[in-house]
Amino acid sequence: MVTGGQIRSKILHKGLALVIVPCIIDGVFCWQLYDVLSRTEQIVAEEEKRAQVIALANQVITLYAGVAGQLSSYMMSRDPGTLASAEAQRLELRKHYERLSDATKNGAPEDKDVHAKIEHIRQMGDRELLLMQQLGSGQNRAGDSMVDLINRFQSPSFRSFIKSAGGATTELSSFTTSQQDKVDHLRAREEASKRSVKQLVFYGIVGNSLLALIGALLFLTNITSRLAILVENARRLPKQLPLVTHVKGTDELTYLDNVLHEAAKELKNSAEQRQYLMQMVAHDLRSPLMSAQVALEVLLDPRAGELSDVAKRQIEALKRNMTRLTALTNDLLTIDKLEAGKLELDLENVCVRLPVEEAMQTLLDLARQKNIELHNECTQDLVRADRGRMLQVLTNLLSNAIRFSPQGAPIIVASTLDAGFVTVKVIDKGPGISKADQKKIFSKFFQLDNGTGKGFGLGLAICKLITEAHGGTIGVTSNPGEGSCFWLKIPTGTHGSEAAPAKSSDRALTA
Repeated sequence: MVTGGQIRSKILHKGLALVIVPCIIDGVFCWQLYDVLSRTEQIVAEEEKRAQVIALANQVITLYAGVAGQLSSYMMSRDPGTLASAEAQRLELRKHYERLSDATKNGAPEDKDVHAKIEHIRQMGDRELLLMQQLGSGQNRAGDSMVDLINRFQSPSFRSFIKSAGGATTELSSFTTSQQDKVDHLRAREEASKRSVKQLVFYGIVGNSLLALIGALLFLTNITSRLAILVENARRLPKQLPLVTHVKGTDELTYLDNVLHEAAKELKNSAEQRQYLMQMVAHDLRSPLMSAQVALEVLLDPRAGELSDVAKRQIEALKRNMTRLTALTNDLLTIDKLEAGKLELDLENVCVRLPVEEAMQTLLDLARQKNIELHNECTQDLVRADRGRMLQVLTNLLSNAIRFSPQGAPIIVASTLDAGFVTVKVIDKGPGISKADQKKIFSKFFQLDNGTGKGFGLGLAICKLITEAHGGTIGVTSNPGEGSCFWLKIPTGTHGSEAAPAKSSDRALTA
């Protein structure tokens, strides 16, 4: 037998793998995206810092030129107001130098070089501005002429100041240009980083979607194809048909398929045992029953001698019981052949009215006991059927209708032709059948609780199997308290064939 310990892999594990693998890839993708975004943020911060340094450097250049201009004016005019204005601008220049120095103080090694250069330019500028102030701080002389001023501007000290001031301005401009180049480089890196982010997002979404789609398709294909085999095997099992190929794999579907194959083997063994039992019933039980029935008939024959009334009653009761047992044996053998598909049908074109008439004649005495009229309203349509088996079905349906009908209630048998089938209806005025019982009434050994007759619950099951063997269907339409209508659909026959004519037109068979 197949046991649960043989399940090595579960569908749940496959489903988890289908979810976990994309999650891992998503994690790697998110980590890479976070790394790129972090580097982009660093680039943006560095760019902002460089832009701030450039702005401060430009302000320093502007203020340096303003201070130098004010001091030059002071040298010419010796105006204290001009000197005060130069001092104010010099204090502002010093503040911007400090800001520029602070902006380059901490950071990468290259920022330390920039900071050192800023400090050098600052010291050089302060020294030259101080020198220029000293050159113009002499005592005011009323006799100073234009020649004295020109000589003062042409002095070596002033020329040295101009040269140094120009150098400081040039270095600041060069520094600003180098910082702008770095900003441009950072912006280029920022754009490249943004493109990388877009590519990562695009490829991540597309790749993950494709991976999830491929994984889902593989999973579903694997499951659905194997599940289709499992469903087909499950469909074949109750019909005892050979099962299709085994489901491959080691998961629950394979386990269930192995269970089905084991069940198929058990059913096959049970069928063989049942067939053996039916053969035993046919040969070892039915024959003695029939022999005993014949012996009872011999005992009842007056030529065998007179029997007492008590003996006759006992023999009659025994004969009836023998008849019931023989009928039960025949029904069991018939059901076994029908379920095994071994019942041979002698199909021919039959006028549907004739077996109905014959069944009514057979049950006429039973109907007379309840004063029931039997109405044959069937048409002359032909059906393709085994006449004997069809008579068996109709007799069973009519006997049930008589058994369940009240005294004096008529029973009608009618037929209609529609879409290649002839539908025969047996309509009674009995107590009706509930919806729940209608689903079980054609099952073996099922009997209604309100039945007035005794039986084995095999008659309607045999009717269903015989009708289906003809390629037809059988059913019932009923409501409690409103009677019942049992119907069967049989394929039509060929109208060119000969069929026995009806003995009479629509009529009622009465007591």
